[in-house]
Amino acid sequence: MSSNMQHYYWAGGHGLMFFAGLRYLAAWAVFKSSGLTWWYRAAFAGALLSYFIVVKKSLGVPNGGAWARRALADENFQYFALCIFWLISKPVGIAVVPFWTFSTFHVATFTRTTILVKLFPPAPGSGSNVTSSPLGKVIQSFVKKYYDPSMRLVAYVEIAIFARVLFGLILRRNPLLMPICYGIFLRARYYQSNFTREAFQQLDKAILQGLSSPQVAGSVPQAKGYYDNFKVYLNKAVGTTILTPAAQPAPAAAAASGSSNTAPAAAQ
Repeated sequence: MSSNMQHYYWAGGHGLMFFAGLRYLAAWAVFKSSGLTWWYRAAFAGALLSYFIVVKKSLGVPNGGAWARRALADENFQYFALCIFWLISKPVGIAVVPFWTFSTFHVATFTRTTILVKLFPPAPGSGSNVTSSPLGKVIQSFVKKYYDPSMRLVAYVEIAIFARVLFGLILRRNPLLMPICYGIFLRARYYQSNFTREAFQQLDKAILQGLSSPQVAGSVPQAKGYYDNFKVYLNKAVGTTILTPAAQPAPAAAAASGSSNTAPAAAQ
């Protein structure tokens, strides 16, 4: 398959995720997605195709342990594997949001750099291979303005997905394998994504502010200690310091000063 055809297959996969995902998310947002499983599967099939093209191009054909190690450390392969997982698992509506967001920007960029170039070719002698059409400029401005905020949103959504599958386990709506597998993925995102680390830090800060409020501190004074213990267990479980536990006060000062505030984890 030529590189040009691969590019079109890649774009087609993102286009399928964008349109099928939009149809599913529109129904999911108003709690009417139960009969739209086909759209859910179609969306992830499109994303799977796109990530397959990228992984094949960047990593090549599987050829042993060295390839597997590189693949496991590769962000695109991680999302490729996650696509397969969501595709064969019971639908989790919020799981569509990150992939749909990625596809939105890929479709926008493909439209500007490929489709509009064919419809409105650059002026001869301009030295550019990108159209200067008004629509192209609007798309370029949209991508530059909203890409980083959208990636920050995706980081929060990916944490929310873990909360969803964890509570889904408690409520027996999904199997144990789902939070385990997704937890492994989220751990990798923490190592590889500044946006994910920032999301954990900001979430930690917001929780601490809530626990320090007079209403919570007055009615449930132990809450802050429980949260600190949770962070200790979380860090042990994932093998790295995701959330920094509060510094423990000296025994003589404990009664007078109480627990100190917890600082968010530093970016690694």
